[in-house]
Amino acid sequence: MPRAEIVPPHPLAPVAGGGKGRWTSALCFALAFMPFAAGHTQVGAADDVFARLEGAWQGEGTLMGRAAGFRMHWELKPGGFAVLSFSNGALEAVALYRRTGEPTGSWMDTRGQQLAIAWTASDSVLVAEWTGGETGRTVYRLLGAAGVEVVDSVRTASGWREFGRARYRR
Repeated sequence: MPRAEIVPPHPLAPVAGGGKGRWTSALCFALAFMPFAAGHTQVGAADDVFARLEGAWQGEGTLMGRAAGFRMHWELKPGGFAVLSFSNGALEAVALYRRTGEPTGSWMDTRGQQLAIAWTASDSVLVAEWTGGETGRTVYRLLGAAGVEVVDSVRTASGWREFGRARYRR
């Protein structure tokens, strides 16, 4: 009688209920083994930016030159972490940011990309620079009552090229 091979599901495979626990577990594992980028943390500014980003946001803007809708949800977690859940119609992603200690994080998305994040913050701006299969940056600019503006760019041979821009509201 042939023996059945048991293959565990891929950590990003969809599961009933959205699979957020699996995404978070995979990100925690990735962050634990990720090389940490050098940087400095402005603890008060970082705490303020992450606290102000916390919650659900819906945005409208452009993605690759076309009109697009966006969603992001930030959640502060015990142990000095922030979790970002993101979707734009083309992909879904989860990012785990380390808010204390080294300013690092990890991004995983439905394209199969896993990107290392090094971030900096001021009182109203969070800049996440990411490397892995691609190199880029995302700038989250808090606009007070007007919401949050998010600009995504990739590094090319000729410099930075913007590919996404959105304005979010709660």
